[in-house]
Parts: sequence; structure tokens; C-alpha cells
Amino acid sequence: MSMSQVTIHPSTIEGVKRLATTLKREKSITHTRALDAAARVAGFENFRHAQHSLPATLAGRGGRPDQAVFISTYWRDGDASGRETMALQLRRPMPNFLRASHLVGDLRHFRWDADDHLECRHDIRGQLTARNLANKVARTLVFMEVTGLVPAGTREAGTLRRLVSRMPGRDHSSMWVDPSDGFTVAVDEPYQDPTAEFLAERVSWLGGRGLALQVTRWGGLYAPPYSTMCLVAEDGVRLDRIVRCLDGLRFEAPAGTWAGDSGAYAPPFVSPARKASGKPKRGRPAPPRAGEVRRGATPYHIMFSAVVSWRPAQPIPVAAHREAGKLLLALLRVEGLPARIRDSLGIIQSELDEWLQREATANAWSRRNLSGVYYGDRHRRHLPRGLLPTAAVARVAEILDGYPDCSPARAMKRRLATIGRWLTAMPA
Repeated sequence: MSMSQVTIHPSTIEGVKRLATTLKREKSITHTRALDAAARVAGFENFRHAQHSLPATLAGRGGRPDQAVFISTYWRDGDASGRETMALQLRRPMPNFLRASHLVGDLRHFRWDADDHLECRHDIRGQLTARNLANKVARTLVFMEVTGLVPAGTREAGTLRRLVSRMPGRDHSSMWVDPSDGFTVAVDEPYQDPTAEFLAERVSWLGGRGLALQVTRWGGLYAPPYSTMCLVAEDGVRLDRIVRCLDGLRFEAPAGTWAGDSGAYAPPFVSPARKASGKPKRGRPAPPRAGEVRRGATPYHIMFSAVVSWRPAQPIPVAAHREAGKLLLALLRVEGLPARIRDSLGIIQSELDEWLQREATANAWSRRNLSGVYYGDRHRRHLPRGLLPTAAVARVAEILDGYPDCSPARAMKRRLATIGRWLTAMPA
């Protein structure tokens, strides 16, 4: 198929007008010219042509369910609230290339409401963040459809994952795999532009390890136009074909723009496929309130994160955090650890630090020296003599037993148990 025909574009007159407002501001053109330009993005000759062809809103949209995928996010900002819905035109129905097991990364915040609809599970903080998240998911779906790649599991792409984790200047990286034959691709999206010096350093470093590098003109997954998409794989010829597919994409849904539809928070969006199925729409979880406790856990927001995270409602002593922090810092200094173990330890380290900072605020603890509990003095930490890494991981899990039984604590202990199994399976 022609990859350039896959696009994200306004699907209603409301969406065309909203995109026109953005184009008018960015290009300093008249409102009339901006309307015509936005209509051309949507695939029409001009705005008048679009008016005769498009419905005013998504509610008036017809057509077969498999010709569009809808991405909806819900947001709150003080007393204000709303819903953002992106209509993504694809050449194939979503079930042809996406599985429930692929809902990881930014997709993990979404549920499969219908075969044509991904719906955010949680409320987002603010309209702009909700729009940016929908745009990011749209870019991810387009990337998956045109390349045939899906997110790689922790057991896949082991060698490539390990090498890329050491690549100079690595930033915002993700691993992808072709499910038909296991061909793996690493995507890295640094903020900086790909200068000649930047590319030369990477090409030299990767070439010495039998890997090829390609940079696509497409804006990428992370934050176009502020990031650059680099792709790495062992097979340079095959990688070149993937990049040519991406270079043919015409629309990027860049951060800060919006070509979707905005509506009231309620009622929820019901997609054509959901209507056609005759099955009632499932309710979304009620948004948590600050300070609320649900089954031993309480919500909090991480800076720059779109969705709510959860932590145990009751703290563990600062001394317990200090012991866990020392052990994690020492574990991260163990030589020869696979990238998946280091990545998992880093996730636990980051999450426990978030919990500690919130516990300090909630319990009016002194913050003096707390910032160094999980990240300070990292260059001098080593495991105590005779303490094996598996035993250190088990001790961190024991420390977490001090928390009340709740989903966040159980999830972290499951991750630690997985790390323990990986360590046990490593050759002596």
C-alpha cells in the first residue's frame, strides 16, 4: 500500500476550524487562507468543499466502523472539565495490527473500548495534556500500522536492548519487533537536532558493534517537532525500507496542536463500532480525589505525567527508605547486569523516591537530606561483602512488607520477584 495515504486529519468541520486557528497563528496568514489550508490537510480542495462533505461534529459521523479509529481522553482542571477525541484514518482496522498485549508505554493508559476506539482509563490533568496524549497515541498507532512493528517484550531484543542502553546521547528510547519473524528495531528520540557531529559519533559507535543507524524525516513518536527519531537495527537494508515508509507520512500530530474534537466531559464518547455491537458501554473508573484512600492506596501526580499514579496510603520509616536506597544504588553498580534488570531496578528506584517525597509531605517530615536517599552518593555504594544480588533484591522486598497490603506495593514486589528470577537465571 502507499504509506503516504495513511494520515491523521480533521474529521469534522469543528476539527477543521480548530486546526485553522493553529495554522493562522503559526503561519501568520488570514483566517480564510487558514481555513482552506486546514481543509486541504483533511483531504479537501478548500473549506467550502469540506463544509459540504464533513459533519459538524463526531455525533454526525457515518461510515463503516473499520475506516476510522477513535482515541478519547478526559480531562479536569479545577472546576473545568472536558473530553478530547481524535479520529484517526487508517488503511486497516485496528485489530489487524494491535493486540491488548501491545497496550504498553503511553498506550498502557488506555483500554480497548471497541474495535475502533481506545479510551483513556483515567482523567488527565488539563486540556492541553489530554490533547498531547491523544496525539502521541495517534502517532504510535500510525507508526505500528505502516511499519508492522509492535512493542517488544522484556524477553525480546535482548542484545539490541543492551547495546542501545549504552549508546552515547540515548534519550526517550523504545524497543520494537516484527511479530512475523522477530526482527527488532530500537527507536531513540533525543531532543537535539541530528547535526553532522552527532550522527558521526553515533554511526561510529554503532558501526563498531554491527548496528546500522537511520534518521527519519517523520517527526516521530515522542515530541515532534522538538525531538528527532533515530532508528537502530542489525539489518541496514531492512531498516532503510522502514525509514522510507515513515518518510512518506504526511501528518505528524505535533505536540501543541489539535485537529480533533473537543466536547463536554459527559456523556462519554460512543464509537460507531460500539453502537453497532449493541453492547452497552462500560463505565470508566471514578476519578480519585486528593487524599482519598482506596484499598490501602492513595493517588498522586508525577511531574510531567498525564495520569494519576498510586502509592501506599501509609508510610514506612525513613530508615527503611535509606536501607532500600543503599541496596538499590549498590545493585545498580553490579557489573554485567543485563539492561532489562538495570531498567527494572531504575523504575523501582524512581518510584520509591516518588513515594518517599509524598510521604514526607503528608507526614510533615523534614526534607533535609531526603533527596539523596535514592540518588545520592551513587559512586561509592557497593553491596556488603558476602551479600549476593539476589539476597539484596529479596531484602528490598522485605522492606516493602512494611507497607499496608495494596496494589502499588504488590506490583513493586512482583517486579522485584521478576528481577530475582532473572538474577538466578544468569550464568555464574
